[in-house]
Amino acid sequence: VKVSGTSAQTILSNNDGSGAYYILNVQSGGAIRLALSEGACGTGSTFKWDVTTDTITADAWHHIVGIMDRSAVEAYIYIDGTLKKTFSISGLEGICTGNDLEIGREDAGVPGGSSYFNGTIDEVRIYNRALSAQEILDGMNSPYPVDRAVASYSFEKVDSKAWDTHNVVKGKYGSALSFDGVDDYVDAGKGANLDITK
Repeated sequence: VKVSGTSAQTILSNNDGSGAYYILNVQSGGAIRLALSEGACGTGSTFKWDVTTDTITADAWHHIVGIMDRSAVEAYIYIDGTLKKTFSISGLEGICTGNDLEIGREDAGVPGGSSYFNGTIDEVRIYNRALSAQEILDGMNSPYPVDRAVASYSFEKVDSKAWDTHNVVKGKYGSALSFDGVDDYVDAGKGANLDITK
């Protein structure tokens, strides 16, 4: 990602508006936040989140990774290939929103309203397993996924899922999408492969 300014903004979200979600966003000032909530998917409404103390700078490319590692019962946030935050996800059973994955926006139907991304996003990938530290470094330095991803968006070609208000611009690798922070986002669709289950 390459952010314009340091206001709070969403990189990606999958949020049903009623308690089940995963969200990766930039906080005001440039810290990175990963938030996970099971909602009705688990036995309760377990909510886990944390924020890095390190920040990203505006107008520069940064590689951001959020990981939910079930076997270690921890979540991790990486910035530019370096682990910046580890936190417990004890009690979190699964996240099954049934909602669309959105890149560049947190769903308008959630409490607090929408949070749009202002800047450029390139090479979004979602895996069904936790990546190793080496795989994160390899992925940061390549335009290709390190393994078979359940979803991968390179933005080399704008398809029917991208809103026509996006601008295709020079990305980290090839082209990327520019988001205006007002109303631009990508609705990447929904599917069970985008849920995080037990």
